[in-house]
Amino acid sequence: MFYSTNRYRRQDYTFYWELADKICPHAEEKNLNSVKHVHVCSKRANKSCVKYFPNATQLSIKRYFETLDDSISTSLSRIVPLQQLTKLVIECYNFPWEEIVKLLCFTPNLDALKLDFMKFNENNIFNDKK
Repeated sequence: MFYSTNRYRRQDYTFYWELADKICPHAEEKNLNSVKHVHVCSKRANKSCVKYFPNATQLSIKRYFETLDDSISTSLSRIVPLQQLTKLVIECYNFPWEEIVKLLCFTPNLDALKLDFMKFNENNIFNDKK
């Protein structure tokens, strides 16, 4: 008979920059290595992120978040290795197209891209100018 000490390894993780440092700034959560899918649900990114998901291959962005000095790609690279992502889901209507293009440049192994709730307006590159 075989018993595991890590029977309930987490495959998905919902990440909030706002809460990452406030709840317990010096605590390291175990089993972040087992996370394959990271869901980012933040309004603002910060540089002092203490969580890193080295084996994540899927990233879902639930809302557009502001960055202080860096690009969105730089902020995301602090929590997940962008070059190994195979699936990217953006589920927010106000995510800038320029940032999507920049993000795609850092994800060479991407197999799937899903854009939900995209809002088309006069600033959109896909808008027909008449």
